[in-house]
Amino acid sequence: MEKNNQKENEHNIFFSFEEKDNNQCLTEEELQKMINELDNVCNDNNCNDNTCFINDAILDEAYYSLLTLKELIKISQYYGLDKLTKKFKKSDYVELIIGFESIHDNYDIVERRIRFWAYMNELKNDPYMKKFLLWD
Repeated sequence: MEKNNQKENEHNIFFSFEEKDNNQCLTEEELQKMINELDNVCNDNNCNDNTCFINDAILDEAYYSLLTLKELIKISQYYGLDKLTKKFKKSDYVELIIGFESIHDNYDIVERRIRFWAYMNELKNDPYMKKFLLWD
């Protein structure tokens, strides 16, 4: 019986997240490399929905951890989550945003926010248009 239980447990996958030192951040190149590697896993024939879901969660956490607290607050305010965020730390905002964005019913607002953020970045990077923005 013990041998049988051991065999069942061989297929379990365990992982944990460890927060890096605040002085050590991922570079954009490192994040892009991580994204490419995880995309390759999902494109593999052996990929199942659970594997892709875990990969997406890891990528989301890595991406949102790169943002500043101020940027995370803007995202949570856009989603109307700011009333829930008294005395939140950066990691709390990351969890809150990922949780909100992972709910299927929120797909439209998430896509709209991503599109609007891309528009704002385009305007910020334009030498003429950036002087008309009040976006920090």
